Amino acid sequence: MGEERDEGKNRDWPQIGPQDCGFIAEDVTKQRELEDHLRRQAASDPLTGLANYRRLVDVLDMEIKRCERTGREFAVLLFDLDGLKLINDRYGHMSGSQALCRVADVLSFCCREIDTAARFGGDEFAVVLPETNAEAAKHVARRICDSVANDGKGPALSVSFGIAIYPQPGTSIESLLCEADAGLYAMKRRRVSQAESRHAATGQ
Repeated sequence: MGEERDEGKNRDWPQIGPQDCGFIAEDVTKQRELEDHLRRQAASDPLTGLANYRRLVDVLDMEIKRCERTGREFAVLLFDLDGLKLINDRYGHMSGSQALCRVADVLSFCCREIDTAARFGGDEFAVVLPETNAEAAKHVARRICDSVANDGKGPALSVSFGIAIYPQPGTSIESLLCEADAGLYAMKRRRVSQAESRHAATGQ
């Protein structure tokens, strides 16, 4: 009777060989890759591949907390693709989408590994620059503008930008973005005014 019980126990426990361990490890790896892929999708803009607004807010929150610990400032840049509606109307929405992707490519190329480039929404983009002061942020913004304007593709593109620096008294994620947005639209107004002055001077 004892031997029969022992045999029964052996039949209840399947033997796992080295090849089975390999299959299990492969399944675990695939599961982790799938989870990583889903996490990236949840944090990425589907058109440009940049970080999405949700990821941008998370990064800003982390940078604010890091700044409070270390006292090191960081910069937020906002960019707006000028004339996207005109591009859509003249060349079609496919060209408009390609224009957004061209701006995204420039942002990715110009950013450091520690920076975060995101699509803020519509035709607006954001870049978070850790440990960056106002002068360095202006340099990066101008380099991005020049790169967009000279990417060698058509139609020709231009972007306007605004800058906000943390820390400042009373600054939060919302106020940072609002400050950068205000600077962006101030640049747009200046460009419109300059264009109108040129047209008036030439009589066109």
